[in-house]
Amino acid sequence: SDLKLLVDWCCESGLKMINLLPVNDTGYNSSPYSALRARALHPGYICLDELPLTPALRQQVAEMRARAAANGRVRFYEIVRFKEHALRALYDADPEAARHVVPPEFASQQWLRDYAVFRVLKELFGGSAWFDWASASTAADIAGLIASPTAQARAEFASRQRHLVEYHIWVQYLLDQQLRSVHDYANARGVYLKGDMPIMLERDSVDVWLNPGLFNHQLRAGAPPDMFSPDGQNWGFPVYNWPAHAKENFSWW
Repeated sequence: SDLKLLVDWCCESGLKMINLLPVNDTGYNSSPYSALRARALHPGYICLDELPLTPALRQQVAEMRARAAANGRVRFYEIVRFKEHALRALYDADPEAARHVVPPEFASQQWLRDYAVFRVLKELFGGSAWFDWASASTAADIAGLIASPTAQARAEFASRQRHLVEYHIWVQYLLDQQLRSVHDYANARGVYLKGDMPIMLERDSVDVWLNPGLFNHQLRAGAPPDMFSPDGQNWGFPVYNWPAHAKENFSWW
């Protein structure tokens, strides 16, 4: 929602376009290009002031805002953790009411449900990457999902962990509505929002977890030597297996 302030400034300055870095969920990684999912939005961008917070939560928000202002720098990890705390507290206070807010057609999107399952699994495994889950000790019901994350296994897990899975769906709905509000606000004032995509995907992402064959895991994307990095850069992103994409008629894209 802070973008509305920037839209107002653009109107005063005669500017017509705001170019954004990706706003995808990157977890606790502050790089906007290290997406956990090609389509999920980052909870760190939620505007808590627009939510029905309790007086106690509003006091916590005020205290966090004061600390952030005093720091002079954005403490990304601290702010994301705090917003997660506030969202969890709000959801847990009345889960049924939160679920009723989300339209069925939104909640039923497969990409979103897979993302929610992935986020819950990361929490259960202490935030570790999906390729390390197999080496951790797990209950039999989760072990089957880790060994073979089929659509049926994911659906059964989502059913067992309904409370946790639907929390992430609810958060994505709130983010979707707030971004739509900003989009409408900008449109009404003749300002365009130009988005950026994380054209590569983090290895530890839903997309790579469920579509390993679409990626070349022996190679990593990066950049050649330049004035910023004399040895070049290794971004850690697996490159695409283009023949595999072609066989699927590029349906993932």
